[in-house]
Amino acid sequence: MYPYRVFCFLVCIASVSACGVADDNDGTGDGAIELHGTLTQLAGAATLDDCPNGGVTLEHGIDQDESGNLSAEEVLNTYVLCHGKDGVAADTAALQAEIDELKAAVAANTAKVGYSDDLVAKSLYVAQNAINIEGNKSSVAAVSDNVTFNTTEIAANNSALSDIGSNAAFASWDKDSSDDFDGTYASLSGKPSLFGGSYADLTGAPAAISAAQIAAITANSEAFENIGSHADFEKWDKDASNDFDGAYASLSDAPSTISANEQSAIAANTAKAGFPGFAL
Repeated sequence: MYPYRVFCFLVCIASVSACGVADDNDGTGDGAIELHGTLTQLAGAATLDDCPNGGVTLEHGIDQDESGNLSAEEVLNTYVLCHGKDGVAADTAALQAEIDELKAAVAANTAKVGYSDDLVAKSLYVAQNAINIEGNKSSVAAVSDNVTFNTTEIAANNSALSDIGSNAAFASWDKDSSDDFDGTYASLSGKPSLFGGSYADLTGAPAAISAAQIAAITANSEAFENIGSHADFEKWDKDASNDFDGAYASLSDAPSTISANEQSAIAANTAKAGFPGFAL
């Protein structure tokens, strides 16, 4: 019976071990808290003072470092499960005598009515099943006790989980989403001042020119536009249409050049005046 009770208890504890809620540090601002997995582990045998008939000690807590084992700092509760008291030894001799008497009565009745041995055997099987049913009733009662115990433990765990935010393990957690950073630049503290984009916001900017300087620049611009009429440029050549284009034919008083016939005659005379061994 004891292994079955421990199995039921561990199953009930495991059913709440995976409970969890979302972490508020993800920036969603839903004010929820993430819960690490809870564990129940076997700590050792129970003392004789706690369990005269033997038993075990179980530790239950939150596996904060997710190592798969509970350290001393992670244990929140300790439970002791004891074996039940040993039952009174059965009087098997009296039971056997009663069975033998029942067999004799069945045999006598069989002889009277002519029942077969097979039917007698089946009757004995039915009688034995009746005895087994009574034993099973006791087992069912024990299971019911286990269910009641586990229901009480689950209710205690639910109560602890409903107020888990007040546990010392979560004392340093952020549980107020109202003061979380909303992600906007305007909400930053200690942020630098940005340039507004206007000339007036510049540091070390040169001074702008005055209205008198603007008027002087305008006047100079107008003077440059009509600079050719200025007295200093009166004798300058301002008409490009009569400038020399670089061609010999455009020269005035240029010497006359020789004609093509004259060039041929000079070449012929030069050939006639040539002497062997001399070059003109």
